[in-house]
Amino acid sequence: METGTVNLWSGNLKNVMALASGNSIYILSHFVTDPAVETPSSAIVRIVGNVGKAGISLLIPPASEPLIRPLSNSLRAVEYASFDGRRENNFTSTSLHLSFTPHEFPLDYGTSDIIDHQVFFVESVVSVHDSGKWIADLNILGVFRNGARQILRLPSENQSKQTHGHPDEKQKAALEAFVSIDTWEEVLDDPSTHALVRASGSWAARLAAATNAARGPKFAEEDDDNDMDNERTGEKEEDQNQQSDNLNHHRRDRVHVAIVEKGESVCWVCVHTRLSKMGWLAFQAPCYIVA
Repeated sequence: METGTVNLWSGNLKNVMALASGNSIYILSHFVTDPAVETPSSAIVRIVGNVGKAGISLLIPPASEPLIRPLSNSLRAVEYASFDGRRENNFTSTSLHLSFTPHEFPLDYGTSDIIDHQVFFVESVVSVHDSGKWIADLNILGVFRNGARQILRLPSENQSKQTHGHPDEKQKAALEAFVSIDTWEEVLDDPSTHALVRASGSWAARLAAATNAARGPKFAEEDDDNDMDNERTGEKEEDQNQQSDNLNHHRRDRVHVAIVEKGESVCWVCVHTRLSKMGWLAFQAPCYIVA
C-alpha cells in the first residue's frame, strides 16, 4: 500500500468487502456487477474516492442480521400479478448506498510502539433505496459465499423456437407457474408460489433483489454437526439415512434464487424445464427468479 509499512495478513480479511486508502476505494467486484456475471471471489474494482477517514479503512458488514423496513398495512400494496412473459424493469428508482455504523476498531498489523494506528476495521452497511427511501440492508457477501444463487444460462426465445418449437400449451403452462414481482413491497413480502422479479437491465436492482430474496435463516448453511457425531459415535446406517432425510427436508424448506442472464428475450419454457429438472419447483419454499 501507499504507506510502505503496513503488511496485512490475508487471514484477517475474510469478511472485508472493500478497502479504502487515500483517494482510492478497492471493492469486491460482486458489489458492482450484475449477479448473473461470474467473477472470481478475489476480483476487485478500484473507485476513485474516499470514505472520509484517515489511514486504511477495511469495510466489513455488521455481525447482526440485515434490517428490513416493515411491510405496508395496505391490502393493495401486494398484488403478485400473473406473469405475462414480458421481461421488464420495474425497479428504475432503485439505488444502492453505503453508510457506516459507529463501530470501528484498529487492526494489529505487526508493528509495535505505534501511537496512531493506521489500519481500522470499519463496520459498513450496504442498503437498497427506492426513490430515495430506505428499503433494506443487504448481506451481499452471504449470497455469493453460501451459494444462494443459481445462474440460468438459456437460449433466447427465438433460438429455442427454432430448436424445440414449444407448443402454445407448454408456453402457457410455463408462464402460469410464476407470478410477477414488480415492487419492493412484493420483494419484501413472501409469495405463496414461485415468483419472478422483473428488473431486467438494472444490475443494482437485480443484485439487491437476489440478495434480499435469500435473506435470513431461510437460507442458512447446512449444519454438519450431525455428520461429525456419526463419525465419532459410529451410529447405525438407519440413523444416518434419517439425518439425510432431515437435511433434504431442510433444503426443500429454504428459499432458492435463480438469476436469468442479461438479455431481452428468454424462453420461459426452458426456464421452467430447467428449474423442474433441478427439483426447485417441487420444493415447499417458493423459488425466486431474478430476470
